[in-house]
Amino acid sequence: MSIESNIIKTTCPFCVYGCELSIAQITRGDFSIRKIEYDRNSVVNQGRLCTRGNLATKILEDKKRLASPLLNNNSINWQDAIAQISANLSKFASDEIAITYDINNSLEELSLILNFAQQLKIDTIARSYVEPEAFFNYTVDKVKYAELKDISSSKVFLIIGDIFSKTPLIAKPILDAKYADRNHRLYYIDSVKSKIAGFANKFLQVKPGTEPILLLALIAMMGKQSKELLGDKTLNNIKKILPQLTEICRVNLRDVEEIAKALSNISPGVILTSIDWGKTEDPLLYATLPQLLSIIAPDKKFCALSLTSLPLTKTTFGEIIDKINQEQIKVLINFGEIFPFYYPNILDTLNKLKLFITTATYRRRLSIPNYTLPVPSLLEKSGTLNSLWGKNQLNPLAPPVSGSKSITDIINLIKPNLSLSHPKLTFKTTVNIENLINRAISFAESHLVATKLTNGEFIVLGEESAFSYRGILEDDNKMNINPVSAQMLQIRTGDKVNLTVDNKTKEFIVEITDAVPVNAVSISTNTPENRMLFPLKIDNFTKEIIMPMAKGRLTK
Repeated sequence: MSIESNIIKTTCPFCVYGCELSIAQITRGDFSIRKIEYDRNSVVNQGRLCTRGNLATKILEDKKRLASPLLNNNSINWQDAIAQISANLSKFASDEIAITYDINNSLEELSLILNFAQQLKIDTIARSYVEPEAFFNYTVDKVKYAELKDISSSKVFLIIGDIFSKTPLIAKPILDAKYADRNHRLYYIDSVKSKIAGFANKFLQVKPGTEPILLLALIAMMGKQSKELLGDKTLNNIKKILPQLTEICRVNLRDVEEIAKALSNISPGVILTSIDWGKTEDPLLYATLPQLLSIIAPDKKFCALSLTSLPLTKTTFGEIIDKINQEQIKVLINFGEIFPFYYPNILDTLNKLKLFITTATYRRRLSIPNYTLPVPSLLEKSGTLNSLWGKNQLNPLAPPVSGSKSITDIINLIKPNLSLSHPKLTFKTTVNIENLINRAISFAESHLVATKLTNGEFIVLGEESAFSYRGILEDDNKMNINPVSAQMLQIRTGDKVNLTVDNKTKEFIVEITDAVPVNAVSISTNTPENRMLFPLKIDNFTKEIIMPMAKGRLTK
């Protein structure tokens, strides 16, 4: 009996690195399997894939995939679902309806969603991607973004945050460039000591949440370059915080001066950053100050590591949540897959809705009245995605799950004979440098007064892992704690402890490590149950939802 093998190539959709992903469909008679193919000739990833990419075949064959529409968690057929949705929508005015979108949409689908909103005369539309990395849409004028060739030819790297966990495949070109010459330098800034620290010439473990202050100090230390861009008055205002830098950030001033000197040299370099849920108080500063630093430092470029890139609209999700609370918005339609899955701490607000309609690839019980419509995953779609290196093409690796419908089909069923237009997708909005610096100075001044923890209280930090996808692999019950803190609490590795934040309690298994600072613990933020422990706030300036560090108590 002959064996047939068909190889299909696409872009891995699980982060913005843009790896090539190949699947071999191997058939022998009635027996057929899919397996990952590793093509060493692929330009970006040379056939390598991180754990998320290697999960592609499992996702395509996962029995947990949603295969029929749901009404309040119970199956309903497509005809009845669409008829009921259409009838219900007709009962509401356009200003009572909001549309949101998150991941699992191609650029073509995002354009269609905006067009759908225009046709229904719905002005309230926003991305429902409540992640701190969404702040990478905010940019500083004249920032230059690094290409893959810039990373390979770099002599100086400044890394802020655990970028290897966010985008593991970027580690190889960075480390290849770093070790190409003993004079090349890699500097790393983070509040948690990740594996990157082992490769760094200098690792600065800052007090949790103070990364923006250290970045502001680096800008002040750039001398002539900073003066030319910011002017004497602004530069002097920044320099006022330098004497307190050691106290605020818990770093050695000489180490900061060493990094500033390396960045000041006229040699090619890249500043890279990623932002985790529950790890920063001000994601706008965390996202934009590295950009400003890359502009000031000669021959340095910027690279933002994230899982996706979504367009901006004139409305933010934070404003939609406010309007739902005020009962101005009564219907919410969400296109994507993670909003109702990953953000359960928003769902209480959604109870005020009269109608909630969302798409999904996986079944998850929702506590609010809803229509949940099954859609294909990005592994089963054609279209275009943004990557760090440009636009990449999606090719379906398999037919869509039986019972699912595309975003295009759903929109055409709800709104037949849709007049097509091509709304522009806007991915960047420029932040005024003067306003940015003033915000950063105010942020630094607020930290001159030490944050006091009451007896038994700990800072709770979020950590993301590349070894994760919808709870399939990650261990969400592990808590990292410093040896000093563990001794104080008289707990050991393997002990079970309860973490309580704002009257929410979850049990964790202790792992003792010096990677976490004293008086802090870190937990995975790859599961919705852990995310519920972090409070959500709305940033006053951007009106975006932010998720700062939490404060919690531990009990055995």
